[in-house]
Amino acid sequence: MGSVKGGRQLRLADWLAILGNARTMSVLRFIGRLRVHEHPIRHNYLAGWRAARTLAALAILGAASKWPPAAAHAWPLARMLGTASTSPGPGTLLVDHREVAASGTTTLTFTYKADPSGVGLKAGAFTLTIPDGWTTPTSIVGQSGYVWTTALCGSSNCVPNVNNMTLAVSPVTLAPGGSFTITYTKATAPSSVATFDFAAQETPQRKATIDYPTMDLPATAVTTCANGVGTMTVSPQSVTVSRAQDYLFTYSAAGCGILQDGAITVDVPEPTLVLRIEPDPGTTTRTLTR
Repeated sequence: MGSVKGGRQLRLADWLAILGNARTMSVLRFIGRLRVHEHPIRHNYLAGWRAARTLAALAILGAASKWPPAAAHAWPLARMLGTASTSPGPGTLLVDHREVAASGTTTLTFTYKADPSGVGLKAGAFTLTIPDGWTTPTSIVGQSGYVWTTALCGSSNCVPNVNNMTLAVSPVTLAPGGSFTITYTKATAPSSVATFDFAAQETPQRKATIDYPTMDLPATAVTTCANGVGTMTVSPQSVTVSRAQDYLFTYSAAGCGILQDGAITVDVPEPTLVLRIEPDPGTTTRTLTR
């Protein structure tokens, strides 16, 4: 490939020194270790092997010289393995009853679903905070406000850890897109008519090698509704004395409608009338006839 004064053949290290590309020394040091041992073979074979080795070194040198300089980075092990390439997002939380009667006793079931494109929960944590004015949650079976969950902590369901108005389940294991429920039983709603936000947070994983922060889920709202706010009309509004007559009572619900387990009562003067209720499909109107 070349020679210097005295007839010594240029080695690979000489070429690197000439090119001045110190960044590639570590890359080419491996190739430099490829020794050509003395064998009784013809000189042209030996020269060909040396030429091939030098061309390979120069090819790598050309590729290495194009690498831009960059600061060193320290990556978490999970990211190097590809497990942290997806940025996890918060899951969703839904409730089966978005409207309840003010001062009424009800059971609410919350369903949490992990982000399908995230990492799920891996020995993670989930917390739910009950708004002030509602029954204080408890993990004691049978009491008002008793809470239980289908979330898995190991091989069995988690037992919520209750602290004042906040309940926490941990360490939860849940696959991406998976779900579990939290049931809040025999809960008495506040007497005021308002919308109450149930706040939730999730921590996907609690390990030193993973930097997944605690995330807030969108608030889950439950509205309390007042009783006796609907309206009712009757037709006809005047009749002939002592004459049999059919009456049509039309009830129109207010904003909350008629809630589950709700009822409509009509006080009818004597003589007693037998009434039946006929729902009008697709509307909030109910018809009462004799």
